[in-house]
Amino acid sequence: MTTSSILICFDGSAAADEAIARTAALHPGADVVVLTAWAPSDAYLVSWSVMAVGVGPDDGDVEASALAMATTGAIRARAAGLRATAATTRARGSIAEAIRAWAVRSGSSLVVVGSTGSSALADTLFGSVASAVVHHSSVPVLVVPSQALHPRAASPAVADRDVTEPA
Repeated sequence: MTTSSILICFDGSAAADEAIARTAALHPGADVVVLTAWAPSDAYLVSWSVMAVGVGPDDGDVEASALAMATTGAIRARAAGLRATAATTRARGSIAEAIRAWAVRSGSSLVVVGSTGSSALADTLFGSVASAVVHHSSVPVLVVPSQALHPRAASPAVADRDVTEPA
């Protein structure tokens, strides 16, 4: 695998920060794209100052906030020693599908996603982006478990749909 096309999914969470750190540890100095996928309904990305004046966010607000988030992730990745660029993609369906499509379209060799360790009920009700990416991606996926929820997790789980030999 080359390390020139690693895609790190970034949503600003602690799990996303851990995904950056693990990528830097496993692939020091790698070229990465820090991607924030967004949907028009992602109003939480928009700062409270916009909401406070009673103006609902439009797609431009959400997209600008997503770019700011991706840029923050790229800055953190650079601080970890990676050669990072920021990118965003608008989800036409699910966030997971937008990530998978970006990975394929960009020729990524690896997708790195943090796992928040949501409960089974939350995953059932809301879905898990990490789980959906793993189960439907044609690109290898590295899932970095949340150290806050799983402090004993010594190494990330790796899912590669094309692997036929045991590790």
